[in-house]
Amino acid sequence: DLAWEHEQAFAPLLEILFGTGMRRGEALGLKWQDVDFDARKLLIRRSINSQGQSTPKTGRARRVVLSERLVEMLFDLLGERQRQRISEGWPETPEWIFCNQRGGASEPRNVSRVWERVRRRAESQGVRKLALHSARHSWATWALQAGKNPKWVADQLGHADPSTTLKHYAHAMPEDDFDVSFTDLDVTR
Repeated sequence: DLAWEHEQAFAPLLEILFGTGMRRGEALGLKWQDVDFDARKLLIRRSINSQGQSTPKTGRARRVVLSERLVEMLFDLLGERQRQRISEGWPETPEWIFCNQRGGASEPRNVSRVWERVRRRAESQGVRKLALHSARHSWATWALQAGKNPKWVADQLGHADPSTTLKHYAHAMPEDDFDVSFTDLDVTR
């Protein structure tokens, strides 16, 4: 709510990060062509970092599932980008979902500056200091606590192996998922 109230241009990016578990650079690398509104999915195939554009951290593309709320938010954002095109006199709608004020790709350091402003406001209201990357950790924790399959969570996060996901987030899984008695195991097979 703070972001929507005080940093409206930044709020959609923050919603995507908290709603998908994507890395900041992956979200900044999204183009409108990467959105499948009907299937409610994003194709993550590039990342933007301080050195420029590259592939996602794992080096391979992946699809991320979107909630209905995120699809609606992206559709509204596309409409806003089209209005900006007209008001700013841009020749076409920017290809980047999270573009800068000129319609180009956003700079990661500028995103970090806006995050710091939002974070400071949140801290003044009693929220503990968090890094922007905490959005990814929060999403993974919430997904596992909700009972999502660790393989699905790993796929969403872009982890090549679910063991990576479990290594970092096993604490978030309900304890009864780990309750296995020796009578449940048939060690003779």
